Amino acid sequence: WAWQRCGRCAMTTIDRDTLERCAEPLKTLGTFRKRQHATMNFGMHLIPVKGLPEGGIELKEGDRFEVTEVDSKRRKEWKKLFG
Repeated sequence: WAWQRCGRCAMTTIDRDTLERCAEPLKTLGTFRKRQHATMNFGMHLIPVKGLPEGGIELKEGDRFEVTEVDSKRRKEWKKLFG
């Protein structure tokens, strides 16, 4: 079950070893992921449903899944942004 879009937080701009901040990776990713109000969308938050294995599942590139519900307002927004 998809809950909402997932933005990228500023924590990715902090070097873990030196604690210095820089513009990357958000600067580069923002050149093709930026949306209205300067937000950047990088994926979706997913919520597991009943019947999944106790250890969960891992979605990988190429896996197939079924869309069971669509929000019409979000669909219109997506079409406006991406055709």
